[in-house]
Amino acid sequence: MNGPESSELVSCWARASLAALINATQLLMSSLMNRYSKMPSTVLRSLVWACLILVLGTWGAFAQTSISDVNSNPGKYRGQNVTVEGTVMRHVDSGSDSETKNYILQDDSGQELRAQTTQEPPETGSRYSVEGLIEISPFNREPVLDEEDRSQIASASENQATSSQSLRQDFSTITVYLILGLGVLVIVVLGYFAYASQEDEPVPAPPRQDGTPDPSQSPDSDLSSAELGGDGEESEAGFPEPSSQRIKSESSSSQEPEADSDGGPDTLKFKAPPKTMKFVPGRLVVAAGPDQGKEFRIAGRPTPEGNVVTIGRAEVEGEKAFAHIQLGDTYRTVSRMQAEIIQQDDTILLKNTSETNPTIVNGDHVPTGESVELGGGDMIRMGELMLRYERD
Repeated sequence: MNGPESSELVSCWARASLAALINATQLLMSSLMNRYSKMPSTVLRSLVWACLILVLGTWGAFAQTSISDVNSNPGKYRGQNVTVEGTVMRHVDSGSDSETKNYILQDDSGQELRAQTTQEPPETGSRYSVEGLIEISPFNREPVLDEEDRSQIASASENQATSSQSLRQDFSTITVYLILGLGVLVIVVLGYFAYASQEDEPVPAPPRQDGTPDPSQSPDSDLSSAELGGDGEESEAGFPEPSSQRIKSESSSSQEPEADSDGGPDTLKFKAPPKTMKFVPGRLVVAAGPDQGKEFRIAGRPTPEGNVVTIGRAEVEGEKAFAHIQLGDTYRTVSRMQAEIIQQDDTILLKNTSETNPTIVNGDHVPTGESVELGGGDMIRMGELMLRYERD
């Protein structure tokens, strides 16, 4: 393989390597942006711009106009000052009446460019760096370099070793590309591990109107005793046994729920009541959604208004947890405290406690703060959740 072919092969390999490094960097940055979409935008933008400037700066620093570039797109370089390198292959006769002398430059890839000068043409066989203005010949529409300055790189005798020197220079350029590309990847990887090691800071929510602390601040927020499928077995105290399944909730929205082990609902979450508490008469059946057909019972906590069961996306801890039905991420259009089921002796009421999301019973909207009596077969709709109340 001769010198020009080797040099062109190395040059192509260098460009391909740089392109691969840029693509790898873009993929990694895309992954980081998806992973840390919540990180401060200024930090993320700074990291992205630093990497792009480093890559583009490297490319611009080592990019040089070649004869091949000019020949492939003469219109782009027309009227522009460029500097090209090449070997003077021959002189071209310009006629005795012309003061302009012409000569042919050839680069390492074998591409040729005609240059014209008002001085003595350079020695053939020597390698030169020529600066000048690109013009388009009116005769053959080919680019012509109007020489403004030239400097000799190697004489004809020294040019015999140019191919091997050029090859070594190309390898040196490749090394620089790889080092700077590696630097980009190191910056990105360090940024990745720096932010991956930081835990997300929970944002404290404002206290609720009833004065209880926000459940997200509780150190023990895992309601591990989610329970009560309608077909569960009863314990000696007469209450259904707690389900062993994990229920999908706000605190575990990034995890898939475990397989259903006893037919209980997968998208609702609540604790088993104390053995001294009685269930609210009747049962609730999921009428639509992923848990359609599943049913459960729940106990209410005593209040002056009656035995109350709250429903919503909020997570409740402490003594009120057993009387709260927590809705998982499936129900995004349900408020944190959407409604209450109230038992007053044999009367069962449903109260709408949400000011933003509707609570609907049998197709009728329940005004905020007002209650309606529930009877067997009544349909309750809260956002995507639809329940049917069945009276025993």
